Amino acid sequence: MRIFLCQDAVEDQSEWHHLDMVAYRISEGYHIWDAASAGIIEGSAWLQSLTNHLPNYLLLLQKAAAHALYSTTLHSKRITVTTKQHAHPLALSPAHAAKLLNKPLTILVENRFSDALFLKSVLQRLAPPELIEYCQSQPEAIVCDSPGGRGELPKTIEDYATNSMTNSIPIRLVVIVDNEGNTADHRDRIANKIIDLCTKHNIPYHILKKRAIENYIPDKLWENHATTREQADKEKINEFIKSDKTTHDFHDIKKQFGKKSVDLFAKYHQHLTADNLRLRDGEGELDQIVAMIVKEV
Repeated sequence: MRIFLCQDAVEDQSEWHHLDMVAYRISEGYHIWDAASAGIIEGSAWLQSLTNHLPNYLLLLQKAAAHALYSTTLHSKRITVTTKQHAHPLALSPAHAAKLLNKPLTILVENRFSDALFLKSVLQRLAPPELIEYCQSQPEAIVCDSPGGRGELPKTIEDYATNSMTNSIPIRLVVIVDNEGNTADHRDRIANKIIDLCTKHNIPYHILKKRAIENYIPDKLWENHATTREQADKEKINEFIKSDKTTHDFHDIKKQFGKKSVDLFAKYHQHLTADNLRLRDGEGELDQIVAMIVKEV
């Protein structure tokens, strides 16, 4: 996120402890200063206090301000830190800002293991270089969470919303779930409930257009997998590869080929490319998911 410090926050010495926490988090590379903050911070008594125990922070601030001017991909969400009462949901007190900046961006999925594997594969091939570098240098900045099952997702979303309201900070959450329908528009009851809740709480979400994450496995990975299987399995896989787009998009792959099908993303990762991911996607959907995540970092 991009952090703008108001003059009132910098001048309030009782808030310096919280500003220090904000500054530490930024110095660790999780967020950036808004370039417009540089003039307010430089020469302030708070910065002088901070540099007593972080001697190089002025240089870090100057570098951060320069980076903010040229950073066009990540950290587009602007958080204003102020001691004044403000109606805008992204205007926070120093204490609340410090709390928010220490929270990772959570991607809520059905299964934190299989879905995380899918998302990792997509991000490594389709994400802009800045996000890939960010994930490598700050591996705990983006995390996956999941409840005990698909049916628990609505309750989990409500729990995140309640926690956010209790702590008076915005929700750092993105929701990505399977369609589980037979067409892009035929979502199950749970998917529709998730849409209602995310809309209510202003949470970014994406309901997959295809049935499930397994339906995004490129044919190249299936072809490699077929070469390692017994003849009967090989014939089933080849038959699936030759099937029409509707079958590719909405066939229950877990039911026919097993729950471990998603492991193909990792097992044959050397054959996974941006081109074959986008070809299997066919609608720019995976790039939309990446863009949604980028916007929230």
